[in-house]
Amino acid sequence: MRGYIRLLISIIFCLLLNLDVLAIDEVIRVAFDPNNPPFQFMEDGKAMGIHIDMLNYIATKNNFHLYYIPVQGEYKCLESIINNQADIALGINNNSFINNDSNYYDGLTQSDVLTQSDICIIALKEKSYTIEDMLYINNFSTAIENNSVNYSYLQGMKNLQYRVVGNQREAFLLITEKETDLLVGNRSSILYQLDREKLMENYIIINNYITSIEYSIAVQKGNEVLLDKINIGIKDLRIKGKYQDIFDKWVPEQGINVRSWVKPFAFLISIVIMIFLFISFIQYRIRKMLKKQVSIKTQELQKINKELKLRILENYNYNELNNYIVKSNPCAIIVIDNHYRITLCNEKVKSFLNKSADPIGTNVMDIPLASYILERYDSKIFNQNIAITNCELKYTDDNNARKVYRYNIYQLLNIKEEIYGVVLSFEDITQEVLFKEESFEKQKNKALNKIIAGIAHEIRNPLTSIKIAIDTKLFRHNDIQIQNQMSDLLSKEIDRVNCLINDLIDYAKPYVAQKERIEVQELVQFCIGLMLPGLRNKQVKVCVEVEQNLIIFEDRKQIEQVLINIILNASESIFEKIKLEPNNQHIYKLLITAQNCNNGYINIQVYDEGVGMNNDAIKQSTDLFYTTKTNGKGIGLSFCKQVIEDNGGKIIIRSELNKYAEVTIKLRSVAIGNYSLNKLYKSY
Repeated sequence: MRGYIRLLISIIFCLLLNLDVLAIDEVIRVAFDPNNPPFQFMEDGKAMGIHIDMLNYIATKNNFHLYYIPVQGEYKCLESIINNQADIALGINNNSFINNDSNYYDGLTQSDVLTQSDICIIALKEKSYTIEDMLYINNFSTAIENNSVNYSYLQGMKNLQYRVVGNQREAFLLITEKETDLLVGNRSSILYQLDREKLMENYIIINNYITSIEYSIAVQKGNEVLLDKINIGIKDLRIKGKYQDIFDKWVPEQGINVRSWVKPFAFLISIVIMIFLFISFIQYRIRKMLKKQVSIKTQELQKINKELKLRILENYNYNELNNYIVKSNPCAIIVIDNHYRITLCNEKVKSFLNKSADPIGTNVMDIPLASYILERYDSKIFNQNIAITNCELKYTDDNNARKVYRYNIYQLLNIKEEIYGVVLSFEDITQEVLFKEESFEKQKNKALNKIIAGIAHEIRNPLTSIKIAIDTKLFRHNDIQIQNQMSDLLSKEIDRVNCLINDLIDYAKPYVAQKERIEVQELVQFCIGLMLPGLRNKQVKVCVEVEQNLIIFEDRKQIEQVLINIILNASESIFEKIKLEPNNQHIYKLLITAQNCNNGYINIQVYDEGVGMNNDAIKQSTDLFYTTKTNGKGIGLSFCKQVIEDNGGKIIIRSELNKYAEVTIKLRSVAIGNYSLNKLYKSY
């Protein structure tokens, strides 16, 4: 009868506690020894026991979220708090604080008594008749837990045969396996284990107790807020009767001195009153909970409505913007599905193709220009995730007019990265092309005039020297030395003219590029290897920093020439600076780097601390016949610029007079996958 009533009360408590949805405000880390059943232990990976249930009750009242940390031994639990691995230690024997003089406990404090249990003797029934109290156990072997209250007491008894183990569970196993005659330990723990192993009938508990054990919760000193909440929760456990309910849940009644029953009538009245109070309290909590939930849901709905309005407005603005972009776009835009049906187009398509009817729903291949473009790619546009951009097409329309169109093709992908449509855009750039051709002719004529003037200037100087030598008839001079000097001069001047003409021929003649896959790191190393003998100087430090897996697809011979030319210019600039400052022992740096720019391009940079250039020199550095060198021809950087631009790249020059110069070559990358962060670092 009593068990059923307690079960009913427990169910009512559980219903009450589960009604209120509590917000988890704080996470409390709980260190506990799992070898102390029924107070605290682990079963199926879950913390269980009297202390666990009581702490869970306290946590529910205080909106705590508990995180249990199993730790072997009481002292290890306390260490967890000291080392800030846990916030509280559960089920700590109060005697640990009372009897220990170590400074170890100075940083800790304890709660009010959580639970209390007596120390008793358990013995086999056939041996229990000779044991009247503790004075008669000398003749028996006794199992006992190390560092416990009863262990400290029994240590003072002479001739006592006892076996010390680590915890209550190990002590219980010794007596059940008949390796000891007696067990001195925690009464509640012994009753729990006897009942669980169904051994109540084989053993007897002798009700002569040594003392009692008090368990509490350890907290770090200074955490008074947490300690106060725990103490209030412990008091609440006892006031509301939850303490005894939890205790009776785990500890069987066999062998326990049962408290006196009240009279049945009074008991029934008390039960009726409790049920009435619980029902009233439940109604109060339900009303409070519903009011709270209604308030929360109202706020959530208001927030959702606000967000929904914003999204509707954003979608509207987005759609309006898209429509505006499509309608105002100067290009004709057609969207087609996988069956080549037009699903969307702008007004430009109608005027562009002289169609008055709406083409939506018709086959795009019925439009001659669109058909001509799409047939070039067959079905690739629906089978491959590719983008075709800024392509030019020469086309003769129905009126035999020759037109030039620029078009773009790209796929529409769904959330699964599947192609569900294609966008085709095109525009008439005939006039733009004609304008470019006219501009090109003008620029070509201008450049040609400049080249002719440069050639005349460059050839005039050596011809003047030759003419002077002939006019002065120095060759008729009897001095052999003077004749040899003039002969050398004429030879050098003639070679100079010849070299200039050959360079111009090389510069102007068409070249068929032989493109191949080039690893930038290997390319740089090769060029440096060729140039290194000429760079050896105690005042010159050559450094190389090149990322791995940088790949370009260009004409290797051309790129090598460009890079060697730029490195040669850099070295000559440094040597010139060394000549200008003979007493300066400064170490000048020549740095070659290569890196991925993450925009489809690779940068190869040559940096030197030479004489540098001013802004005017930078602007003219890539012009044909411009040079700052005494014997320079002015073709080097101009040739480099032409080669790099022919390969779809770009040259950028930065410099400051008497400080540095930096030439950057930008080339398209064709590497697949991730670039390595590892670099080649070398110094020479």
